[in-house]
Amino acid sequence: MIETRNKALRRFKRVPIDNEEERKAIRISSSGADAVALPATPVNMAPPQARKNIDNYLKVLKALADETRLRIINLLYERELCVCDIEDILGTTQTKISRHLAYLRNADLVRDRKIAQWSFYSLDRSGGLKFVNELVHGILRSIPGYQEDLDLLKKKEKSGTCQTNAAIKRSIL
Repeated sequence: MIETRNKALRRFKRVPIDNEEERKAIRISSSGADAVALPATPVNMAPPQARKNIDNYLKVLKALADETRLRIINLLYERELCVCDIEDILGTTQTKISRHLAYLRNADLVRDRKIAQWSFYSLDRSGGLKFVNELVHGILRSIPGYQEDLDLLKKKEKSGTCQTNAAIKRSIL
């Protein structure tokens, strides 16, 4: 006899178990059907503080899931940069850079400060995310494309960045 899909699904019942010993892969037989024991507290029912920490890590990981944002993080590890400096180094538009910086700011990875019409961004090192440190120094800096970004930043520093050009203009006026 062929079981229908619904009957096959009904064969397994989920039974929450509170006792740690009983939680270990117990199979219970009830009225001829097998039931699989599951933990009493799933991840989404974690205590509020633990849930907040998980949400923060998820937000950071999502922010790091884009190559442009990784390139920005790599540059900001060197020093504070203006949006126009990042735009020149990465070769993308100001709107795209600003959008990515806003995403990183919402994930508490970068901070911004404004001077007149310029927005300067720096890495927020108060978060204590050690894996971001390891990501930049252990992985990104060994990839040629990310190293090229750093070389462009060094060349740009020699020719003058937005920040140094603004300081020169202020001293002339």
